[in-house]
Amino acid sequence: ESWERYVIQKEKLVDALEYCKGKYIKKFIVIHGIGDGVLQDLVYEVLRGYPHIEFEENEFFKHQSGSIEVHIL
Repeated sequence: ESWERYVIQKEKLVDALEYCKGKYIKKFIVIHGIGDGVLQDLVYEVLRGYPHIEFEENEFFKHQSGSIEVHIL
């Protein structure tokens, strides 16, 4: 099912955030691709709820870029 893929992708994103935080990696790029925006929305939802990070969230670029640059503080 497609929802199972989103659950797995969400878990992988959280794992990547934790890995970067644990290894003191300060910047990484999340590639979500360009499509209907479902995965992009999922990525933004996770990032909004994650402490001590910064990322660009600009409506102008919504659905225009297939990636999000994340900075860990």
